[in-house]
Amino acid sequence: MTAPGTRVHTSPHTVPNRHPRIFGLVADHLKSRGVVAPKILSYGCSSGEEAATLSESYFPKSTVVGVDVVPDLVETARKAFGASHPRVVFDVSTPESIARHGPFDAIFAMSVLCRVDCKTFAALQAAFPPENFAAHVALLDSVLKPGGVLVILNSSYSVLDTPSAANYSVVHPEGAPVSHYLPMYRPDGTEAGLAHKCAVVLAKNAAPAPAPAPAPAPAPEKPMNWRAKKRSARRAGR
Repeated sequence: MTAPGTRVHTSPHTVPNRHPRIFGLVADHLKSRGVVAPKILSYGCSSGEEAATLSESYFPKSTVVGVDVVPDLVETARKAFGASHPRVVFDVSTPESIARHGPFDAIFAMSVLCRVDCKTFAALQAAFPPENFAAHVALLDSVLKPGGVLVILNSSYSVLDTPSAANYSVVHPEGAPVSHYLPMYRPDGTEAGLAHKCAVVLAKNAAPAPAPAPAPAPAPEKPMNWRAKKRSARRAGR
């Protein structure tokens, strides 16, 4: 099973500052929106290098939450970075724990929603079907603030093919950051094209402005009693 809260990618390998261009792009984007201390989620943080990098190099004023479904990796991350990075929190990844730490201004899912061991679409579909990928994206969408940034890099499927895509627009840096080393598939099994592979950094649509309150209805006129009617008739006759 590869629903949210269960492991997708089978390799825990990671290194510090793997994607400086994308990290910098997101930091600049949020800064341009006036977000001074954005709350960050590292989804599938493995042994914690990405969360630590985001905290020390890109978002020094932020709370960074790193989650992983493997408890041993979470414990490794805590031992390695917990004391030296007081703004970084590590937790076991479940929909409930992610919701408890959110909502977030930016979410990074880097080389997480993919299967390197699946060499064909049939094998991928059996191990990690498109609807499970869409469920992960929906979970991340549910804890991302309007106007926030969702980054999904090196995934087996495209965010643009999920129902959540309607909530987003693609942020294209100059020369899109395509670094997929795995095939990306459409739900029908065809390989995704460049437009889908470039949909890496996505900005969530801002919440619509609330509709103005309707004007209060005029108060109904009080019916006149017979004395008032008589006075009104006398005035009309003058």
